[in-house]
Amino acid sequence: MIKIFSYLCIGLSTFLFVPKAFSCDCPSHPGKITRSKSDSFDVIMRASVVLPFPCSGKESLTRFEGIELFKGKGIPKVLEITHDCASACRMPFEKEQEWLLYIKRDTTKNEYRVNYCERNRMRFSDPKEDNYTLYNDMTYDEELNWLRKNLLPAYFIEPEQVETIIKQDLTIIDQNRNIRFASDTQKLLIVGGSFIFMIVLIWVIRKFLK
Repeated sequence: MIKIFSYLCIGLSTFLFVPKAFSCDCPSHPGKITRSKSDSFDVIMRASVVLPFPCSGKESLTRFEGIELFKGKGIPKVLEITHDCASACRMPFEKEQEWLLYIKRDTTKNEYRVNYCERNRMRFSDPKEDNYTLYNDMTYDEELNWLRKNLLPAYFIEPEQVETIIKQDLTIIDQNRNIRFASDTQKLLIVGGSFIFMIVLIWVIRKFLK
């Protein structure tokens, strides 16, 4: 009887004094990455955590250093991103972690944001521990390889370039625009036209410039 009473006391004290472990209730899991899913984000990049700032209220900032940029226009290599830091859906960023980040830009506040329930995922040293694989339906490396294969290369802007762009009010061309190349027929017409032009040019030179 005494043992039962002791267990009840321990259980009650644990319930009262130990914080409950909440899980984030996302409406759905992201699933495999596709072109249409990547289109819903403003910036996609692989980056490492440089500095997680203290949580202030419900949100915080984390500073990242970019490793690879897959999508984005005028993105600096060092970027501070806003995220949830207090709820069950807080982002668990820690220094020196590597992440695949799917970022949306809030133009009204001029800030970049990430959300726990979207595609963002951390690289694990042991892939067997990667619980993001369950929600993204692919491993970290599989997702990384898809981004490298299917998105056009983009390039970070270095700090000194950002300063120059701001001072000179330069226009940045989006590196991820679709580039249309000529068809095979168009290429043949271009080559043929160039060949005929060269023959005519040589004939004119020989006839009139002797």
